[in-house]
Amino acid sequence: MVGQVSQRISNLRSLNIGLGGCFNVTDKSLVNISNSVAQSLVDLQQLILNFSFCTKITDKGLIQFAQYIPRHLTQLKQISIDFGGCVEITDKGLLELSTNIAHYLKGLQSLNLDFGGCTQLVEKHKELLKKSLSFIPSVNIN
Repeated sequence: MVGQVSQRISNLRSLNIGLGGCFNVTDKSLVNISNSVAQSLVDLQQLILNFSFCTKITDKGLIQFAQYIPRHLTQLKQISIDFGGCVEITDKGLLELSTNIAHYLKGLQSLNLDFGGCTQLVEKHKELLKKSLSFIPSVNIN
């Protein structure tokens, strides 16, 4: 039974995790989720994550997430991540995420990153990062 479940999970092509508004989600939670997903689902093609208003997520967690997910999930075609309202995220975390996406996910077709309400982000930097990811056919960074 366990072997069958493991095989079904490893064949998963799309994953949607919604933790928006879960105020106890921390950097450690984000890193644990990303490590588990990256180790178990190497053939994943679509990743949808909602961490909106998880206000305990900071650059530290985002940077570790950014260094792990793109390197291990190279088959991804679509990414949608909502960090809206995560007020401890800054340009440093966004830059690390974008840099790793650009370096490791050359086959990405669609990228949607929502950082609305992240008050420490500079709007000008979001536009520059969007331009640096212009090789992706559909890019939306809010």
